[in-house]
Amino acid sequence: MAFLALLPRLQAELAEGWTAQVVYDRYCDRLKMSYPQFTRYVRRYVSGKEKTRKPQDRPETDHRPAAAAGTERRNPTAGNGPVGQPGFNYTATSNKDDLI
Repeated sequence: MAFLALLPRLQAELAEGWTAQVVYDRYCDRLKMSYPQFTRYVRRYVSGKEKTRKPQDRPETDHRPAAAAGTERRNPTAGNGPVGQPGFNYTATSNKDDLI
């Protein structure tokens, strides 16, 4: 891997204060990788800070997507309105008083 072969030089130049973009531009023909990949390698091998993902707060068995911001929980027994608001209620049994 070209990045690891150039690692001492890259570390020295970044320690001198050169930006990652300038260092990448100098060695891009030898690195043969994209700039985003270069920055991931710099984070991992030069700065020692690897991006870590936080575990989700939801239980492992819950595979539903998280609710989008601004959405409200719907009440399945009260039509399509938000919980606590009156709405259309469908019942499968008919009420004789409601018939015409």
